[in-house]
Amino acid sequence: NNSKTKAFLFGYPHLLPLMTGEKLNDMLKATRGKCGLTTSTTTSTTTGPLLVGVDLNGVSADNHHPGLLGPALEQVDVLHLNEEEAEIILGISKKELLSATTKLQVVTQALHKEGCAVVLLSLGSKGSYISVTSDANRLGKCPSIIRDHWKPGSAVRVPAFAVDDN
Repeated sequence: NNSKTKAFLFGYPHLLPLMTGEKLNDMLKATRGKCGLTTSTTTSTTTGPLLVGVDLNGVSADNHHPGLLGPALEQVDVLHLNEEEAEIILGISKKELLSATTKLQVVTQALHKEGCAVVLLSLGSKGSYISVTSDANRLGKCPSIIRDHWKPGSAVRVPAFAVDDN
């Protein structure tokens, strides 16, 4: 098999107010069309589908605006953000959530409901949490590197660990 997955990572859409919501969705769709699954008739090779990632590093109450991701989440295979950024973009008050586990589930399920396939939530010194949509159809649209290794509805919590300076 000559297929290979390509990846496109788009970061900091909150700092590009003209590249959010529907415009971000259109750009991600166009990128998928240009870089996604194609077959060359002259070489009989196939390039694999495009894995689309979005990184929201740095979203704050000051630079967030409604509709930041909106319909673009349907194009996002992997979304990376931290707890605070998730609370901001979802409009969740810290007081609304009773436990850390509940918070992780509420946040990730809300993002899956909007169309995101995999949510990678950084938890700082507490590690990270990875959640996969339970929608098998949505997961089926992801490149095989995701589909073949993650089951719909799966989640894993990964603890932080010390890194040796040497």
